Amino acid sequence: MKTIPLTQGQVALVDDDDAEWLSLRKWQANWDRDTKRYYAMTNIWRNGKRTRVSMARTIMNTVHFLQCDHKNHDTLDNRRKNLRNVTPRQNSENRLDQSKLGVGVCRTPGCKVSFRSFVRINGKNKYFGPFRTPEEARKACQYFLESYE
Repeated sequence: MKTIPLTQGQVALVDDDDAEWLSLRKWQANWDRDTKRYYAMTNIWRNGKRTRVSMARTIMNTVHFLQCDHKNHDTLDNRRKNLRNVTPRQNSENRLDQSKLGVGVCRTPGCKVSFRSFVRINGKNKYFGPFRTPEEARKACQYFLESYE
């Protein structure tokens, strides 16, 4: 295992076999507001345009319709044993936040302290909210389900 230096005082873990060719590029630590984690990113030129690509996707040679998942949730651990190419659905099953929030509860997009609950009935989502805590959102969902039966 070797480390690749990133900006902002961060480092990425990589396999010994990958360290040499990865260190030929300059890698940045990119903060993701949604996941609240750093990702190792670099710029490449594709079709005359500058594009940002992640170290994980580069290592795994991830095709455009798949995502690269970090099994242990450490987004700077880019060793092959920690990475896997997955569908968006498979990736969402490995998210930490959703499992903490509970079934039928999600964050309101663009709002850090707001949650909403939802149920899917006859192919349509029914949303409840906003709520200040995931517990309140979960209770609203449970109340609806109990009264729906």
